[in-house]
Amino acid sequence: MNFRSDTRTSGDIHFPTLKVLSTLGFAVQTKTSTKGIKHSAGLRKINSITEKLMQIFGLEATKTTLVGNEFIQGISSGERKRVSLAETVSLLFSHYAL
Repeated sequence: MNFRSDTRTSGDIHFPTLKVLSTLGFAVQTKTSTKGIKHSAGLRKINSITEKLMQIFGLEATKTTLVGNEFIQGISSGERKRVSLAETVSLLFSHYAL
């Protein structure tokens, strides 16, 4: 039998020059509705969700590290995969007040 392996990393496309905190913060910000609440309360909500996701996915130690890619050194491929998963889950978190 001849099996072809799929080496694509679907869902692992990031801006390599952004730090992990900025990447997750941007994902949360684009998926979180802050209509009808004050700007400062909206920022607190976004920051709270971002911090909670970083805790859940064990990314707290990497928050100031570049995401990177094959050309720019950054977090490991496993951490990059967790960032992708956290971005996906952020849509669910944005619907609940933390």
